[in-house]
Amino acid sequence: MIIAVTGGKGGTGKTTVALSLALTWRKPVTYIDADVETPNAAILLGTEMERIGAAYKSIPVIDEEKCIKCGLCAHACPVAALVFIPGKVPLFIEENCVGCMLCKDVCPVGAIREEKKEIGIIREGEHEHITLYDGLLDPTEEEAAPLVEELLRRALNDAKGDVIIDTAAGIHCNVARAIMPADKVIIVTEPTPYGVHDLEKIVKLVETLEKPYEIYANKWGINGACQKRIEEIAREKGVKLTKIQFSEDFARKYAKGAFEPVIQ
Repeated sequence: MIIAVTGGKGGTGKTTVALSLALTWRKPVTYIDADVETPNAAILLGTEMERIGAAYKSIPVIDEEKCIKCGLCAHACPVAALVFIPGKVPLFIEENCVGCMLCKDVCPVGAIREEKKEIGIIREGEHEHITLYDGLLDPTEEEAAPLVEELLRRALNDAKGDVIIDTAAGIHCNVARAIMPADKVIIVTEPTPYGVHDLEKIVKLVETLEKPYEIYANKWGINGACQKRIEEIAREKGVKLTKIQFSEDFARKYAKGAFEPVIQ
């Protein structure tokens, strides 16, 4: 069984729910923290993590002696990572590059070669019955997809028991990629205007991916109007709604790095 825990908006309690599930699991479980820009599961568990691998992106390197200054590579680039000025060697803008290497494929004289650049590391740790994997994206990098891909590949290949995938916040490609292997999705929301707004969007994403899902409403009790809308969405979609009462005591402990499961 692979369960993906997601939520659209950040701060709803996605990791709180995912870790609570993992800690109360009755058998060995693999936990994948797929939020490679801000992984915090290991911090909350106090787990020592060890580097077990890395992820790389492809970048083009232009041989200026071979280049005939035709501009085909720049015209083919889908993200404007190459800028062509007639009569000059194209200028490479690494921040824009997604590593597709289409530029290399279209170069008529083989003036572009592919180089690999490390963009982040993959780590593993153990906490009681939980095997924890996460990724750390280099803070200078903007494109996280290769790291998310490699993290999921490595962790799912070596998984022990059932799997819980804690996705990144938002509704973007890396979130969708983390949801794709799942047999079931848990959507975590909160009774706030932004929480409801993103709940409606993440529901569309999960339904597009044709995944069965249920909704966990965290911080229940802080906004009656938004709670009513969450109940309406669950009823309209015919899915289970689990309510987690807001606890100021939990929030204070969480802020100090002390984690306790909110689900028993």
